[in-house]
Amino acid sequence: MKRILFICMMCIAVSAPCFAYVNLDAYGVYTGMDTGKDQLGGGGAIGFSVAGDLSVLYRGMYTVASQRSTFFKVKRYDHMMQLAGLEYVWEIPFVHIGWRSSFMAGYSHTRLDVTDRVYDFFRSRLLFTIAPSALALTPLREARRLVDSGPALAFWTGFQLDFITYLSPFVDIGIYKSFYAGDLKSRNIIGFHCMLGLRLGLGRPDTLEY
Repeated sequence: MKRILFICMMCIAVSAPCFAYVNLDAYGVYTGMDTGKDQLGGGGAIGFSVAGDLSVLYRGMYTVASQRSTFFKVKRYDHMMQLAGLEYVWEIPFVHIGWRSSFMAGYSHTRLDVTDRVYDFFRSRLLFTIAPSALALTPLREARRLVDSGPALAFWTGFQLDFITYLSPFVDIGIYKSFYAGDLKSRNIIGFHCMLGLRLGLGRPDTLEY
């Protein structure tokens, strides 16, 4: 999947001079996950206009969170997505606001680490006095890591403010779904994204003219 995305991006980059204009996005992300801790992170996107307000878009993001489930156990979540698809921005007449919607598909990677701090203490401080086999007889458990990768789908919709030529603050809200077949196949990796960011339009027509 990553190789396919890389080939798609290379094709887009090579053919970039054929497009009318280029959009560059930077944004912060709040991610809600059905079976995991809500996460914060960031990402970026690059898009190329293909027909008026329709663009092809590549978007990447990374989010992370930690949670202390008990005094001794700490869970760490992280989630990464690399997606490509189409975006349409409808310029609402006379108000300098664009209504944007995008549908994308690609690759996602999710990791869950569960760490027992007491186990780590005994292993690091008492390694030479307590054998690992003795620790295995206690309720303490070694750190566990669940990692999975697979295809993903996502849909966003939101608004951008076009009060400044070529520079547009935006907010997008959307849903996503990751499809896994390994460590996380029994978990429902689905949720929502809220993105707040800034778009730079290189060569974009002056939206302040309407």
